[in-house]
Amino acid sequence: MCPRRLLAFKNDLSSPPKVNSKLQPYERDLLIAAGAPRGVPVGVWSEVYLKLSGYEGDINYHFDYVVAPIVSSTIHNEAVRFRMTDAQTDALVADARRVGLIARAERTPRTSAILVPELTSPLVIEVMTASTSGSDTEVGTDIRSAFRDAIMNRGHEAPGINKRQVCGRMVTQLFAKTALTSEWGGKTVWVIQDELLKNIELTTRLKTSLIPKHASDNISLAVMHYETDADGRKTTNTAFRMSAEGDAGVSFHGSDKYTDILLPGRLPEKYELLRAILRRPLAAILTL
Repeated sequence: MCPRRLLAFKNDLSSPPKVNSKLQPYERDLLIAAGAPRGVPVGVWSEVYLKLSGYEGDINYHFDYVVAPIVSSTIHNEAVRFRMTDAQTDALVADARRVGLIARAERTPRTSAILVPELTSPLVIEVMTASTSGSDTEVGTDIRSAFRDAIMNRGHEAPGINKRQVCGRMVTQLFAKTALTSEWGGKTVWVIQDELLKNIELTTRLKTSLIPKHASDNISLAVMHYETDADGRKTTNTAFRMSAEGDAGVSFHGSDKYTDILLPGRLPEKYELLRAILRRPLAAILTL
């Protein structure tokens, strides 16, 4: 499951995207289930990178999507809101100019009206991509052999999901990014395919249906699947299936135990998230 295929939010124009442009029903269902605000304009930014260096250690996070209400504001107002220094404000102006939010010829960039995310409760959407397993040419499970057999209408062993690798990558990010957005007053929702979750529950002690919720330290999943036809065969139609939320099992503030290895060493200020978002073009505007 690829983030670009599951949520195809992309705007190649220099102007803001049209509201709900090409929004698919399953995308709407997923965003509502994830907790995206309803009845107000919501912005979506894709491929948001948060990279910081400092004496406390480097920060390097990639967010598939950041979702937040959009409002008209100015760099000055945002600088006051986040108590930014002059140097930090100048850096934010430079970021806004770089993506075209503020014209390079603008003489008063700090007070020029622009669209910005309202970050009281930011929502991060992470799509658990599934890499491909199967590279045995002798038994024909490699992609080339499977493709050849498919176009020749012969039976074949198609490559499957590299579940072990995907699960390992997911675990290393699951707690850190969730803890990070929790500190910012928001949350991270992990979008996962039903077959991958099924495999994880078969091969580990995780049983999402048995996990109680916690007042604050929760992991949130959104499960997607392919619909079936009248004969019970899977189609290519993607649909939202269910949400699962429960206690992470670790304190996001740390517990002086080895589970702290799962958590970020630094918790960046929220204005750093604003900077990271404004480095990216606005991919979509939605009203759910």
